[in-house]
Amino acid sequence: MAPAMRAVNAPFVVPEFGKLPAFRMPEVFDQIVRAIVWTYRTLVVDQGKAGIVVSGHSSGAHMAARIASHDFGDEMPASTLRAVLCVSGAYDLEPVMLSARRIYIDLSEREQRFMSPIARISETKVPVHLFYGSEESPEFKRQSIAYADALRGQGKLACCTEIAGANHFEIASQMAQSDQTVGRAVAGLLSEESRKTAK
Repeated sequence: MAPAMRAVNAPFVVPEFGKLPAFRMPEVFDQIVRAIVWTYRTLVVDQGKAGIVVSGHSSGAHMAARIASHDFGDEMPASTLRAVLCVSGAYDLEPVMLSARRIYIDLSEREQRFMSPIARISETKVPVHLFYGSEESPEFKRQSIAYADALRGQGKLACCTEIAGANHFEIASQMAQSDQTVGRAVAGLLSEESRKTAK
């Protein structure tokens, strides 16, 4: 995605984080939180950028959605997070924990709720943009639609868009293509941030 980000003159940060099962999901989330705080201090505080747009695909979309409701406390003002864009994520971990993936995800019931974006709508502080492919598995589509409905009910949904003909992997490649729906959305959000910085 770096060339697409450079084309809209947006700094591009890709956080490194531990992989399951060597790290537990709450630990991975904490690593991503720390990466966003680093981004805030480095690009917003030190370099004067206007704010941060968080995006992700699949498990990255799940983490991005969870970031939307995270309380950064004194580490970062809530207004710094300008938008969250999620592509084909899992936003409710209850059905995930009923599948074979439970073997390596291994969450308590409390952790499951803590890590489920759909359970934290009331705490969501930023507009959420959702995308999913028409050719994805029924569960991925159901997760996006259910999360969108929950966000919409509390006025926190920016958009929920089905991408015709795209499967779980094809839609990911659209994030870096400015002539595709998802890529245009990413570029549009980042260009908006660039304009704010210029002012």
